[in-house]
Amino acid sequence: MSTILELRFHGRAGQGAKSIADIFAEAALREGKHILAFPEYGAARQGAPLRVFVKIDDEKVLDHSQIEHPDIAIVLDEDLIHSEDVLEGLKEKGTLIVNTHRTQKEFREVTGYKGRLVIINATDLAIKIMKAGRLANTAILGALTKGQSLISKNDLKELLKKDFTKRFPKDIVKKNLELFDAGYKESEVFQ
Repeated sequence: MSTILELRFHGRAGQGAKSIADIFAEAALREGKHILAFPEYGAARQGAPLRVFVKIDDEKVLDHSQIEHPDIAIVLDEDLIHSEDVLEGLKEKGTLIVNTHRTQKEFREVTGYKGRLVIINATDLAIKIMKAGRLANTAILGALTKGQSLISKNDLKELLKKDFTKRFPKDIVKKNLELFDAGYKESEVFQ
């Protein structure tokens, strides 16, 4: 049995990596897939590095181990490229999605990464739309939507709206949906 898609999210506690991973996993579940999604926390404090793993398959996911060879690695905080190996084990034909202020050329020079790359300045979009750069996760979800083909943009947006409507006032939900759309539109995909 081979897993259809494995994702590894790199972020910091409080940035919403777990929230967007859960939304993505739920969208796959709605598509009739089997999923496994779980976080790995380091120090239990705000701002500490964390990883979240999502496995998606046509059959029940029996392997509960961490993902060592992701199809997609998502980096919510660009500073993590200096403190941990976010590229570790990324499949040769994998995709790296990163929140960065750098151009594609600058990012490749800093990291040496030559594979498929999706870049988005999600922090600036969050500052512009939400007035808070730490709330960039929904822009990252938009970029992730553009960077893969398993889950549709409309399905993810619908789930984002449903999830956020339970937890936030209408104006915050509206801004997050706008941020999701901006993340999708503004992200750039490089082969």
